[in-house]
Amino acid sequence: MGQTLTPTYFRPGTLLKDDGVVSSEPFDDGKEEWILVDGTPASCVQIGLYHEFKDRGPVDLVLSGPNFGRNTTAVFALSSGTIGGALEGAVCGKKAIALSYAFNSREHDAEILAAAAKLSIRLVEKLVAEWPEDVHLYSINVPVRKGVEDAKIVYTEMLQNTWKHGSSFEEIPAGEDGSPLELDPATHEKETREQQNISSSMREANGDIGGQVSSWKKKQYKWAPNFADVREAVRNAGSGDGWTVLQGMVRYV
Repeated sequence: MGQTLTPTYFRPGTLLKDDGVVSSEPFDDGKEEWILVDGTPASCVQIGLYHEFKDRGPVDLVLSGPNFGRNTTAVFALSSGTIGGALEGAVCGKKAIALSYAFNSREHDAEILAAAAKLSIRLVEKLVAEWPEDVHLYSINVPVRKGVEDAKIVYTEMLQNTWKHGSSFEEIPAGEDGSPLELDPATHEKETREQQNISSSMREANGDIGGQVSSWKKKQYKWAPNFADVREAVRNAGSGDGWTVLQGMVRYV
């Protein structure tokens, strides 16, 4: 709200190479281009539906994603920008699908990603061709792992779980100049998701700050959710979206 959004225009380059071209003006040669919008996924859907593509005929489907990271269980789905984009398409009266890639490692293999993409296309085409009248949105999660093209595809319910251990953010002190104490985002996510030791490493570097930061001082917050909440619920579920993806199956709800 209150933000003016500015589209930019992107011409894809060579596969697996960062040699695409970005322009502040639309390309006028009729070749492939992407329109990038500096707003939320829901904002992108609005602008795509009613402005940038309004001269290309009716839109058959809003496809949000693929997002790198699973959007299973209520705690992730209810805060997902990817699903938010699909929801915006649905409330605009369009068929909508949110597509997410569930991965266990950030070292993504190009062949496995290609297989995940081909499977996703087949599933999306099937869902669109057989779309029931009472369905507004599907959320698909594809595990990014070897052999995914042969994975079983199942329709599941969404696991209704909660955060049991409080905030998903940790309060940290600012640097001497007031700037945040930065950690490389990829490293931060890896440690948070896989090791759950980011809090202890911060305390070793900065001192234990529990209860020592005055409410009158400038505060900063680092993303540090306790994924044990999610993992325990998923492992014990025996069914549902998170459990299904954990078994290596493709799921949609």
